[in-house]
Amino acid sequence: MLKKDTKIKLIKVAADLQKKTGTRVDFDRAISYLIDQYFNQEQNWEKFEIFCETMENVSSEDLLRELRRGRKEDEK
Repeated sequence: MLKKDTKIKLIKVAADLQKKTGTRVDFDRAISYLIDQYFNQEQNWEKFEIFCETMENVSSEDLLRELRRGRKEDEK
């Protein structure tokens, strides 16, 4: 049993999906969409954590210098 406020939010999600897709969207499809979004977010978070890992033997000054050099090249 869904709480009233949860059901209202789910209706809004379903209505938005219906508007975007142009097809009828029931609660099952809306919930499936939300679950897919959750798992995609988890995968993106894992990628972000990998990206944020520290790099051995590389200083922040070296990274900043490389970033500035790249920006100068982009400006040319």
